[in-house]
This record gives sequence, C-alpha cells and structure tokens, in this order.
Amino acid sequence: MSAAAPPATADEALRPAVDYSDYKLVPAKHPWRWVGTVAVALGVTAIAWSLLTNPRWEWGVVAQWFTAQSVVAGLVETLKLTAISGILGFVLGFILALMRLSSSPLLVSVSWTFSWIFRSTPLLVQLLLWYNLGYLYEKISLGIPFTDVRFFEAQTTTLVSQFAAAVLGVMSRDVVLAPPVMTPCRFKKYLSRPLAIEGMLEFGACRVPNQTGQGLPVTPPAP
Repeated sequence: MSAAAPPATADEALRPAVDYSDYKLVPAKHPWRWVGTVAVALGVTAIAWSLLTNPRWEWGVVAQWFTAQSVVAGLVETLKLTAISGILGFVLGFILALMRLSSSPLLVSVSWTFSWIFRSTPLLVQLLLWYNLGYLYEKISLGIPFTDVRFFEAQTTTLVSQFAAAVLGVMSRDVVLAPPVMTPCRFKKYLSRPLAIEGMLEFGACRVPNQTGQGLPVTPPAP
C-alpha cells in the first residue's frame, strides 16, 4: 500500500497561486499551411481561367441546350429515380440492418450474403440483369411454394419496365450500404437520439452521460 501524502504546511497553504494574467498568448505558426493554400489557390485560379477563356468549351451552346426539353425531361426522370431508389433502399437497408443485428445465424448470413453479392457486382452488370429479368423469368407469381396454388401471376416484362429496372438497380446499391455500417452502437444511437446518447467507442460500445457528466460504457444487447 502506498503511503498517504503528507498534509500541506501553513506556509504552503498561504502561498499565493501563480498569476498567469501577464503571460502573452502567441498563436502557433503554420508556414506550410500557407504554402499549401497559395499553391491550391493558384491551381484553382488556373483551371477556372482556362474554363472561361478556352473557346472550345462553347459555353453558348451549353447554355442553349441546358434548358432544352429533352434535358429537362431527363433531369426530372433522374430526380424521380433518385428519390424512389433512395426511399426504397433506406427501407430495405433498414430491414437488412436489423437482420445483421439479430442473434439468428440464418438472418445474419442472409443479410451478409445479400450485401456481399450486390456490393461486389458492378452497377452496370446489375442493370443488365434487371433489364433482362424477363428473359430469365417469363412470369412472376406469388403463391404457396412447391404447389400449384397461385395468388398472383403476371408477365415479368409488364411488372418490370425500363424505369422499374433502373430503380431496382440503383436501389440494390443503396440497400447494401446500411448493413455493413450498422453496428449495435450506431443502431441504438440513431433510434435513441432524443435520449442524449452522445458518443461511440470502437468495438460496438456506446458512451452515455451519467449524473456526474462522465461517460459510462454501455453495450446494447442483441435483439
């Protein structure tokens, strides 16, 4: 056992505290920061000048076609594709993230395999797959597996149009972004944001403030 520190003497107790009011604060110097800033500024200025002065860019033609009907229609379709794919991708990605957090090995394996396949496949290949889905499966039906009972059946080309194929291709990329980054800590942080969960540690442990203001490590249980 370590010995206790001796009590302070009367002279030490009456000794005035050190006064730092006369100390001068000197800001740190960063010469290389300024060198880098000047170099980047010169590079950006040179690029901007070349864009403005090079007649081969033909900015007049760009301005003429910028508001063309075909360009505006393509922009609207792109915004629709982005919005629909983002919403569907978020919903399905949230479901896959819940599966990754589950204690069921089957749910975890299915979520991991789905994410691995679509993250490893280029988007162009996925679009080709969705566009040719009607060739692989002539009809899409819903019923009881391994029986002849069918509740719904339709032609694949009728259900999966060109726009729907594009939505499926982009959505599949958005879906697989959620499970790999959704750890138990982040999942609880996003769901309990009003409860002042303010930080995260590595290895899936969270830190929540206690009454003394210090952080207590909390590991959320598996669902």
